[in-house]
Amino acid sequence: QVNLQFANGVIGHLTGSYDTNPRHNLERCEVLGTKGRFVLDNLYEELTLYPRNSDELTVIRNSIMGGLSGFNATFSNRIHRFLEQVDARVPRDQFEASGHEGLAVQEIIEAAIRSFQTGRAEEVPIG
Repeated sequence: QVNLQFANGVIGHLTGSYDTNPRHNLERCEVLGTKGRFVLDNLYEELTLYPRNSDELTVIRNSIMGGLSGFNATFSNRIHRFLEQVDARVPRDQFEASGHEGLAVQEIIEAAIRSFQTGRAEEVPIG
């Protein structure tokens, strides 16, 4: 488990586990904001949008006739999209997933490891 406190005071929490049966995935990302929340289940299977001031919700499901076949497909899709953007000469600062973002994620991972080892909160460099 990892708790994150951002510069603006927002608190984030991440729980990860590999203890579940791969045939019954339990990967979930839930984000709550001022205008509503979204839940992404099993990485690629279902996205549910919950607008704050509405009783209605929107559910988007991955098609069984296409879409992603499993977790490993996310890697090839990401690489193919990167190559498409390179071929299209998209400016580096407009890439959908930049090296800068990847480095920022790595810094968070390393801070989480240090925090586990020391038992203390760790600062993550900004920028």
